[in-house]
Amino acid sequence: ERAVTEQVHEALQAIDAVSNAQPSASVDEIVRAWMHVNAGIAPNTVMSRIAARILVGPPAELGELVERVIAEPRARLLRLLSDRLPQLSADELGFRADMTLLALLIYNRGGLRRAPFDEGRSDTSDDTFARWALAFIVGGLTAAPSR
Repeated sequence: ERAVTEQVHEALQAIDAVSNAQPSASVDEIVRAWMHVNAGIAPNTVMSRIAARILVGPPAELGELVERVIAEPRARLLRLLSDRLPQLSADELGFRADMTLLALLIYNRGGLRRAPFDEGRSDTSDDTFARWALAFIVGGLTAAPSR
């Protein structure tokens, strides 16, 4: 619980920083701040093991804890994004935000840094992978509403 609470505190600070930015932060800047916190989880820590459990399906108690603790940063993130993406319904924006978090967890676990289908890509820098991940996530968030 302490590890998740500390992670959420960092996420709230990042969200507050972009919320107060002048001029207003873009979707790209919001996601970059969120990515910095959530993709910056150090490997082999309690939080990285929690992230791995979330990805594979957490036990009920852990799932409930995470849902409860991330409710506030998720709500703040959704308010921030809804101002910039008014064409999306609240449900679709919520789904896209949840998919963003999952993508960041997968990125953090190294899943988007490995090149399972392209051996030649293995020398690509982490910075390049981070830019690719950011572009992919922002693209998914800002895509036209589904029909």
